[in-house]
Amino acid sequence: MEEANEQKDESIPSLQEFTETFSSILRALCVDYAYVTEYLDRRTLWALDRLNPAQMSAQWTFFTYKNSLVLGVAKLLDGGKGSISLLKFIEHQTRYAGWKDFPSDRPFKKWKKSFRKWDQKAATLKIFRDEKLAHNLARGGGSKRSKLSAYKDFEGNKEGKYIGVHREIFDQCLEGMVLLSWLLRLCRSTSEDTLSSREWKELAVRDVNDDVELYRAHHAALLDLVTPTTK
Repeated sequence: MEEANEQKDESIPSLQEFTETFSSILRALCVDYAYVTEYLDRRTLWALDRLNPAQMSAQWTFFTYKNSLVLGVAKLLDGGKGSISLLKFIEHQTRYAGWKDFPSDRPFKKWKKSFRKWDQKAATLKIFRDEKLAHNLARGGGSKRSKLSAYKDFEGNKEGKYIGVHREIFDQCLEGMVLLSWLLRLCRSTSEDTLSSREWKELAVRDVNDDVELYRAHHAALLDLVTPTTK
């Protein structure tokens, strides 16, 4: 009876809903990440003392893409009711009827282990989302996460402020994107697939890198117009 009730629970997204939403999220994250990395690699642009209007617009666009990237990846860790996140996928796949025939059960367990490790070390990502963005509910959305006070008060941090660097945040974002791509491949697999966990991850990394490279080429065409040339 309990199983039947769970099957009728319309608040639980279907596997198709998860995969369609995840596919859209991944594409958007790759576009965001591509701009952020392309911009940061143009030191002659972002290190200028003075920016002309076009260069200033490119810088504002960088911050917009950065915030979008961090929010998008952080939402993959949301556990709120009705959210479609990696965390909720784990909950629904392992607890509710109708998910028992997931085609890649053993590889999924390996994926879940990697997800847990990423979740534990993504402190800077979560803090940036909470302290920089989620105070503005129109941007952050949802309920605010608990503060990670230990990260604020560690030894050597005399000012008592949250400390994080762009590269650390973006590395955590990229890892989350790979996990998302990895899961999408597992969702589309069949019981006949015999790839190892390492091979599944390698394919996911390749997929993300290919998409980011494509989008970076598009962003580069625009940034070329505002980037100073070196003599």
